[in-house]
Amino acid sequence: MDRDEKFVKELEHYKIQPLIFFQDQKESVTAYYNFLFSKSRGKVIWPLHDDCKVMTPEWDTIASKNIEGKWDNIWLGDVVDLVVEIDRYRCTQDNFGGRISGMPMISRKAVETLDTVFPKEFKHWGGTNVLNKIHQFAGTIIPIDVCVIHDPVKDETYDKIRKWWVQDTGGKVTMHDLKSRVEKIISASSHNVQ
Repeated sequence: MDRDEKFVKELEHYKIQPLIFFQDQKESVTAYYNFLFSKSRGKVIWPLHDDCKVMTPEWDTIASKNIEGKWDNIWLGDVVDLVVEIDRYRCTQDNFGGRISGMPMISRKAVETLDTVFPKEFKHWGGTNVLNKIHQFAGTIIPIDVCVIHDPVKDETYDKIRKWWVQDTGGKVTMHDLKSRVEKIISASSHNVQ
C-alpha cells in the first residue's frame, strides 16, 4: 500500500480488518501481489489497484453467493471491470479483442496450484490475459456478478506503466507453457468439491 491511501476508513462498512503492509517499491505488479498473497489467509484473492472502485452495492454478499460451494475449489472469478476512457467505459479486452476480467477474483487454491497470482513472466498488466486464457481453457471460470470501474489517473506514471504494459504483452508465454499450466489447473481441479 502506498503511504498516502485514504480509503481504509471505507472498509469499516464491510467489517474488513485489512492487514496493511508498507513496502519499498518492487520490480513489478506481480511481485507486489505475490508478496501480499504470501501474507494473506483468505480463500479468495482479489487484486485491485487504488484507482478501482467497486460499483455493485453489497458486492461482498453477491460475490459470496456466486462462490458458494466453491470456496476450496480452483477457479477464476469473472468480475466485470470497466476501464474509463475519455468519453466512455470499455470492458477490459485480451490481445484478440475478447472480453476478459482485468480485475478477477482468484481462489487461493488456484494461486497455490500455479505458484503465483499472475504469471511471473509478466511484470505488469499483461499477465491477466494469460491467466484468463489458462482458466478459460481449463473450464474453471465462474461468473461473479460484481462490477468494478478502473479509472486510472492519466499522468506521467500512467504513461510509463502503459508503455511497460505494451512491451509486457508480447509472446513471453509459449504455447507449451500455456498448455502445461492449463493441464496443471485441470489436474488439480479434478479434485474440486462438487
